[in-house]
Amino acid sequence: MGVAVGVAAGACWAAYIVMNRVVGRRLPGLQGPALASGLSAVGYLPVLVLVTADGRWDAETLLRVLATGLLSSVVPFAADLVALRTVPPRLFGVLSSTQPVLAALVGLVLLGQVVAAHEWAGIAVVVVANVLAVTSASRRSRRRSGGRAPSVDGGDAASGA
Repeated sequence: MGVAVGVAAGACWAAYIVMNRVVGRRLPGLQGPALASGLSAVGYLPVLVLVTADGRWDAETLLRVLATGLLSSVVPFAADLVALRTVPPRLFGVLSSTQPVLAALVGLVLLGQVVAAHEWAGIAVVVVANVLAVTSASRRSRRRSGGRAPSVDGGDAASGA
């Protein structure tokens, strides 16, 4: 079961990278993250109704919700979209796999949270697996293209195809 969930998570992450790249090419500026955030907000309307009905909605709660939405969704998605317009998807995947390392370091420095050795090992396995997947895919691409590195879009960089 765990392996199936892991494979599904990997497939979802790959779909996120590919779809974000497509959206970045088709929609100018930051319209993609704006649209995604708007659709997500609509999905949370039932929660808003329940919280309001319970009387737990005040100005402080609203500010916290808005700050959380901006800092955890809009800003990262916008950064990903901008990055995917300029960085090859494979490199983006490797860089993204280092995010748990950065999160652990920030947790340690800012919050005093100590990550256990087995957790560091798990983070290392994810990063190394991603790096190996990208480097082996790059080698296969070079062999197929006669030794030339493929372009960002998957065509031959030398011929422009």
